[in-house]
Amino acid sequence: PRTASACSAVCYYFAKQVHVSQGVPVGVAVAAVDGAAIEEFMRESVLNKCPQASGPSLVEYAKGPGFFSAGVVSVLGLSFKGVLWYQGESNACSPYRYGCLLQALIESWRHVQDRQQPEALAFLLVELAPSHHSEWNLEFANLRRVQRDVAAAM
Repeated sequence: PRTASACSAVCYYFAKQVHVSQGVPVGVAVAAVDGAAIEEFMRESVLNKCPQASGPSLVEYAKGPGFFSAGVVSVLGLSFKGVLWYQGESNACSPYRYGCLLQALIESWRHVQDRQQPEALAFLLVELAPSHHSEWNLEFANLRRVQRDVAAAM
């Protein structure tokens, strides 16, 4: 459909599969920015829960002032039952910090939605595919492992 052009193929086909298998309407809200780091989807107070790793700083990642306030807060204000999280390329250089950030993000979004129980607000993590850049494959592999660890813990 023409309204689906704002979301990724992964998002579209996942929503379509949920609709078909569950027989319920599925709405999709997209808060996506190409190349965004996980830090851009978090409040600063949540960021402070995780130690800064070496590598690019949050300032270097920033897509502009107010992205969290303008993009993420509006989505968090909606009522929804799940999140399909497809992000990580920009954080592949710091997989261990990413694990802390991902867990903090999930906890904070559940808190804002007042649904702390995992079954009340599901987070489904899309693993990053291996890259055609061979130097990134080890970093992506480490990030995928961290994503699996967080998914198992949450």
